[in-house]
Amino acid sequence: MRSRPALVASVGAFVAGSVLCAVLLWPLPIDLGASHLVSPFADSHAWVLDQLGLGEVFGRSCAAGFPEEREVRLIGWVPLLLGQPLAWILGSLGATNLMLWLSLPVSAAATAWLLARWTAADRITCALLGVAFACCPTLLATLAGGELPKLQAWIFPLGLLALDAARTTWRGRLALAALGLGAAFTSPYYALALPLCAGVVALVHLRSRPGVRGLAESAGLLAILALAMAPAGPYYAADRAGGGDAIFQPARRAPMSVGALPHPAPVASVDALLGVAPRAPGSLYGPQHVSALGTALVGLGLLGLVVGRGRGRWSGGALMVGGTVLALGPALAWNGAWLGLGDRLLLLPVTILEMLGYPTSRGGLYYRYAVVAVLGLCLLGARALAGRRWAPVAAALLLGAHLAQGLWLTGRTVSPQDGSSSWTWPRPVEEVADLELLATLAGDDGAVYELPIQGPTDGHLGQGALLRAIFHGRPTTGLPRDRMRGPDPARNALEAALEVGEAAPLTKRGFRYLLLLADLDWYSDPDSAALTEVFGPPVHEGALLVWDLGPTDQSCLGGRSGARESGSPGRPAQ
Repeated sequence: MRSRPALVASVGAFVAGSVLCAVLLWPLPIDLGASHLVSPFADSHAWVLDQLGLGEVFGRSCAAGFPEEREVRLIGWVPLLLGQPLAWILGSLGATNLMLWLSLPVSAAATAWLLARWTAADRITCALLGVAFACCPTLLATLAGGELPKLQAWIFPLGLLALDAARTTWRGRLALAALGLGAAFTSPYYALALPLCAGVVALVHLRSRPGVRGLAESAGLLAILALAMAPAGPYYAADRAGGGDAIFQPARRAPMSVGALPHPAPVASVDALLGVAPRAPGSLYGPQHVSALGTALVGLGLLGLVVGRGRGRWSGGALMVGGTVLALGPALAWNGAWLGLGDRLLLLPVTILEMLGYPTSRGGLYYRYAVVAVLGLCLLGARALAGRRWAPVAAALLLGAHLAQGLWLTGRTVSPQDGSSSWTWPRPVEEVADLELLATLAGDDGAVYELPIQGPTDGHLGQGALLRAIFHGRPTTGLPRDRMRGPDPARNALEAALEVGEAAPLTKRGFRYLLLLADLDWYSDPDSAALTEVFGPPVHEGALLVWDLGPTDQSCLGGRSGARESGSPGRPAQ
């Protein structure tokens, strides 16, 4: 049963992964509660955890995008629920940072356990290949982006283990149901691949147990998974996934036509899977889609198809092929463009899947399924190295080459203004500016107006606004994505206040403070000079400029009532 070797391999993978991720995120692990990862998504995930602690994650809310009420629709429920006890101790930001640090090590541990149970590879080899899965190029780019839900790649190895156990025990079936439900509300992209992985396992099972009984058992596994995921149906429904007025705007499939891919690419092109570097983002706030499987891992995985001992050949091969096909998406792409015959796209099998009603098109970011192929390659790689005395050395060399390629593919930003590039590993980490000041702004008598005003080309400004909202505890104008088009009551109120020369239009709308980032004063419209002319000098000058507009009527506070009872907002009680 290999339970003890699996445990040793799992612990080793977790420790090695934790050390590696600590290096990549340094110095975040030693300053969890007061520093943040400079990224496109991490700050808003911390804000979501904070909102969950206040019980404000259902229905409609004005906590972000004030003063408009917006629908709250969240994913990432497994880390959110696990993070709540951590938030009582570390604060919302500290708990989020801890989960950003340890999510990939957990995936490494789960993969090492799977490899030790399904192959004859030794413990060290399984641990090293577990780290190779968790730190593949796709997941390194996800870590750089601070996308907490998409870091939960343990869904796949644990899903395979649960599927295996569900064949023989009721506890295994309950574990499979729990994992399906949790995955569907944590990372919908990953969850949609689980039934397909279940189909792979079912087919492999039928090889060893053909006949009506084997078919019934396989159908039962798929039924358990389908029923467990059914409550998440609205998350995949077209009208809900669009979230027209939602605080969080889920991605949706872009229109496809022969020619250039959108940037960043929603699908994995063939050359990208083979390791061609994607176009680098223009800043640390730009998302990056990396789908490379890893050249060294592909070589070892292909070797594992023909040599080696132990389980995993058919499952690994099917996961490798299936994950690759899913990552390629509905049409073939190469060198940054969709290919076609004339104006007709070269369609791929995913198109048939979606014609049958499978909802992978709702989000449209197919490249994420590259991690399924990587898991298959790790299974094949463990099989290739099983029983060989030099296997740990080979696995260590492979991991080194795999990491080097992944860091190279994910480690640059290139300025669109002058073409200058910068290296971004370890990821930039900054202290939260004016942390003590933000705590003094806490209260329930109005919202915070964040400047510069968030617009279509600088949607990242909302990340900082939501980060500060964790500490001042008030509703904010910031949104986690670009401000939606249409009437903007916040901007209209500010323009009216500047026109009449007094704060009344803002206070009537529900704003207590104006907050301007000093470094972006040159960029803001209005700037500090215009604000001072109307509202007087700021009550605080530092990294943040703050104007106190005076007490206000609460026209829309999104259900937030009362300041926090103990400790500074967003920080653990002392």
